[in-house]
Amino acid sequence: MKARLKQLREKAGSINKQIQAKAAQLGEEGRSWSTEDETEWTRLNAEYDQTADQIDKLERALKLDERMGQPAGDGRVGRDDTRPEGRRKKRKSDPDTRDAAVIEREKRLAFRSWLTVAADRDLSRDQVGACRALNFNPRKRGLVIPLGRSEDIAAMAAELRTIRPDRQQRALSAITGSAGGVTVPTGFLNQLERNMLFYGNALQEFTIMRTDSGNPLPMPYADDTSNEGEIVGESADMDGSTDPTFGARTLGAYKFSSKMVKIPIEFIEDGAFDVVGYVAEILGERLGRVKNRKGTLGTGVKMPRGYMVAAALGVTAASATQITGDELTVDLVHSVDPAYREGATYAMHDTVLAHIRKLKDGAGRPLFQSNLAEGFPDTIDGRRFWINQHMDSGVTTGKKPVAFGNFKKVIWREVRSIRMVRLDERYAEKDQVAFLAIQRGDGDMVDAGTPPVKYLQMA
Repeated sequence: MKARLKQLREKAGSINKQIQAKAAQLGEEGRSWSTEDETEWTRLNAEYDQTADQIDKLERALKLDERMGQPAGDGRVGRDDTRPEGRRKKRKSDPDTRDAAVIEREKRLAFRSWLTVAADRDLSRDQVGACRALNFNPRKRGLVIPLGRSEDIAAMAAELRTIRPDRQQRALSAITGSAGGVTVPTGFLNQLERNMLFYGNALQEFTIMRTDSGNPLPMPYADDTSNEGEIVGESADMDGSTDPTFGARTLGAYKFSSKMVKIPIEFIEDGAFDVVGYVAEILGERLGRVKNRKGTLGTGVKMPRGYMVAAALGVTAASATQITGDELTVDLVHSVDPAYREGATYAMHDTVLAHIRKLKDGAGRPLFQSNLAEGFPDTIDGRRFWINQHMDSGVTTGKKPVAFGNFKKVIWREVRSIRMVRLDERYAEKDQVAFLAIQRGDGDMVDAGTPPVKYLQMA
């Protein structure tokens, strides 16, 4: 597997050289892109993306293999260790994780019992035993699921930011977060958290603050940029006083709903179907999408204020349909105060990235720089970028296709729990069960008078 990974990396590097050579050739000849040029460019980029995607899959497989502690191809991987063929002789050097594994298995069985009890079928002996061991009633209609702390979710977001933004990558996480109450398995929590972050790329960049309640949360700020010290004479009075300007933005707790997720009873009853993972994935995706949309475009009226609403104009492009390299990497960058440029990033829609990948600097070098090393994302003129599919998708008249700045100044507050509800009877005539997840949160950009994020607007 490692040999194949090496071959793919070499192939991706070769394709990347062809892409750069093609861009350089067109720049030197000073001509417009012909149909053949566009076709060749599209083919090379598609082949590069496909190869890079294969690299991601192999890297993920190797990581999983290391974390499972089994060599690749071992038939025991993925088996239930309670079966005789899944056991191996314990070595003295092995850590004793039996108790934790048993508890996690009981949580999974109990949580699956809560998901499946709506089918009005008898629970298995193992499910009944797990519910009794955890003192859990699977027939209760709702669950309050505690989530990870702010530092846990920040660590998970930092891990996700190392993934190239133009491709998805699913991987296990070492972040365990909260214990999740009595019955919620750690795997469910990790998958739920990761999908909320991954399908809401903006949340990976924001400062996420989790609170135990939804009470109004003032976020104070001070603006002292217009004040400075002075020179005073010997024995002169120093009684002058100029106070900074203080203010605060208050974050509330708006209610976000996943909408109902309907699952056929057959799927719930089928032990081979991972209903626990499926519910975590769907709920996480839906909540992630709505939070990403409001965190980007929210008006601030009975909803969060998105960063594209809170941001200020940085530069207006000279053209209504083209972005130049100088407008992107010079004018927009320097429209942001130097205090906010440290760690600043670009944000854009994926189709806008495709447009930018054709741009070059004044020396004819492509602005888009590919990096195949693990943990080092691609960049634009040396600065990291990330994809947000809720931003403007076109480079057309009046659009705001690119934002740049320090997105850590966007504070996303959310209540540290999700309320999950099971609807037993609403779709009984269709032999389905519905689930609904509810979480509260709010977001806004906090600045002291100088916007930390600016956007480029087309003419």
